[in-house]
Amino acid sequence: MSWNSAMAGIAVHGDFPEEFGLNFETVTIADAGSSNQVAALLAGSADVGSFGINTAVDAILGGAALQIIGGASYIQQTIVASNDAIEKYGIDFTDSPIERVAALKGATIAAGPEGSSGNNSLRAILADAGLDPDVDVNIVPLADTSGAVAAGLENGVYDATFGPMGSGEAAVLRDKAKTILSVPAGEAEVLEGNINSVFVAPTKLIEEQPELVQRIRDAFRAATNLVEDNPEIARGLIRDNIYPDMEEELFEASWQMTRVGYPKDATYAEENWTSFVRIYDPLSDHDYASLKFKDVVNVIATK
Repeated sequence: MSWNSAMAGIAVHGDFPEEFGLNFETVTIADAGSSNQVAALLAGSADVGSFGINTAVDAILGGAALQIIGGASYIQQTIVASNDAIEKYGIDFTDSPIERVAALKGATIAAGPEGSSGNNSLRAILADAGLDPDVDVNIVPLADTSGAVAAGLENGVYDATFGPMGSGEAAVLRDKAKTILSVPAGEAEVLEGNINSVFVAPTKLIEEQPELVQRIRDAFRAATNLVEDNPEIARGLIRDNIYPDMEEELFEASWQMTRVGYPKDATYAEENWTSFVRIYDPLSDHDYASLKFKDVVNVIATK
């Protein structure tokens, strides 16, 4: 769980299961952003998932009987560079964030697994900065982009990281690194309109139990709107159930930055799909433009 999937955590641990006549049970799937999540849904080990949109769409393009039933979050991640890397690459904080990213030519950057939304979003940002993600930098895929990120920065394993809010920032709070670009702060214009994490359900479940899926969708909507309607309760649920061990200063800073990054009503609209295709189709071997919105996104996601 991370800030990207926090709304699923709120839905499970808040009052929403009882309110909507549900009994949520969390299923832990190894390797976030991987085919394991898709396999769990298709095998019936899980009824609904919250994960990166690239993982979901790649599976659908490959023939998986899944559909998006809601939007979970815009990407809640930052690019953080170590102090040594800032000096090495001459990163100038009077430059714009995207110009600071351009200075990372030759750097080693840790990100999510190849094919994940985090990895692909980093590639989009790098391309927007004029860098070839496969030539100009060395992207190191990490299965865990939370706990080990700060240590990797501080020990010189990576020059920079692109991880969930609060991961690289731990090194920032220790004055060992600095944030050079924040997506939640609106500093990655190339990602505008793209909802990075989505709620996904098997088509079979949607067709056979539409009333159940609607209640699940309603629970996700209520959980997401809690961030705006009652932020203190939302903050407490995330704090207690997702980040109980995070330092308070780091958690508060991350919360203040990420709380604006969740789509109202947990909707996923056609304009969001248009943004996805615009961003990722040119960077991928997959033909995302060939997919029709209605085949990827169930109508309940738009309401």
